[in-house]
Amino acid sequence: MHHPAPTCATIVVQRGDLVEKVAWVSMVQIRRNLEAKGALGMVALLVCVLMASLGIAMKSPGGAVAAVEHTAHKLSDQSMYLVRGLDRPTHRLFVEDYRQGLLISDDWGRSFSEEKEFPPGIRSVSKVILFRGWIYAAGRSTQTGRVEVYRARPAAADQPLHWQGPKLVLGRGATALGTDIAADGRFLYVGEYGDPKRGPRVYRSANGRDWTTVFGRARHLRHIHGIATDPYRPGHVWMTVGDGGEALYRSKRHGARGTWKVVLSSSHWQSVQISFARRGVFLAADNHSDTFFVVNRRTLRARVGTPDYFADIHPPGSPRGTRYLPNAFFGSVDPGTGAYYAVANDDSEGGATGGWQGFFKVPRVGARVRVVDPGGRGISMNGEVFIGGGRIWSGQWYIEAAR
Repeated sequence: MHHPAPTCATIVVQRGDLVEKVAWVSMVQIRRNLEAKGALGMVALLVCVLMASLGIAMKSPGGAVAAVEHTAHKLSDQSMYLVRGLDRPTHRLFVEDYRQGLLISDDWGRSFSEEKEFPPGIRSVSKVILFRGWIYAAGRSTQTGRVEVYRARPAAADQPLHWQGPKLVLGRGATALGTDIAADGRFLYVGEYGDPKRGPRVYRSANGRDWTTVFGRARHLRHIHGIATDPYRPGHVWMTVGDGGEALYRSKRHGARGTWKVVLSSSHWQSVQISFARRGVFLAADNHSDTFFVVNRRTLRARVGTPDYFADIHPPGSPRGTRYLPNAFFGSVDPGTGAYYAVANDDSEGGATGGWQGFFKVPRVGARVRVVDPGGRGISMNGEVFIGGGRIWSGQWYIEAAR
């Protein structure tokens, strides 16, 4: 008897909570296989399912590629809008129209102000933050080549921002990640990334005008990765550091000089973005082998947040051999649900075939990694992760937060 060769369309295989390994299997062929229960038919079905579990993609005989569901939405279809800051109490979202200007939304991105100019000499910003009634923005000056911090009073949607400053100029060789800038009710904090000469510093200000150095210069560290204030422990400030052996510091006195203590001394725990839930401190991993870590506030011991390394998942719908970018150092926990969200980023050390970006979720500590949106190549789905207004934001994308 002649048995037609199996053809292929989409099938998704889920192993526990580890999701989205895609192969191309004809649903008609599957039905026929199951009806016939013939040996060859069942072998063909098993081969296709095995391919799905291994993340091997095939095309249909006609060469068409089956659609993969995308759940992320772009802030704008006409421009590259990049989220640079979020203020939950005011429902305010700060967005950069890439290299053009700033936009502000007071309704979680459903509408925006008219475009406002960057501070003088600044063409792109790493972070915008609200502190004591002022808007602060940090970016590299085209005139001095150094990162500068400016501020302005909020203005009506159709009015410009009147920038003052620079109020702070970082050291030579320093840059600033968005995660390096944070605030609580009393102080504004700025850390130095890049390769600052003679080591990085952390600056603190109570009024945005007068700044003091509260950490560093730390010659044994290359740079500061992130600073975050703990909403569950007033006065506690956490800091991730990079490329110097240690991984995590904490101050219990608003970051005052001399109060920073090492919490994690091994570079195995190297991380960038810091976020908080009532039961722990979450760290977005920066080590090419883990997705995130959780630190117990009481014992100060860290654990791996999920058994899965997100980059081991084959990007659904991508060509064979494609891999996600190997780090997920931007990620955040949703304190309302305990779910953790991260994005694939960073190929600074090379080796990521295809340079694929994507959006991931871990429903709870210890659960498996799920692909929320399979992403794509070079789509700016790789920025600091913000949570607010029932949405998860990164780069020029957002997803709806499941409740």
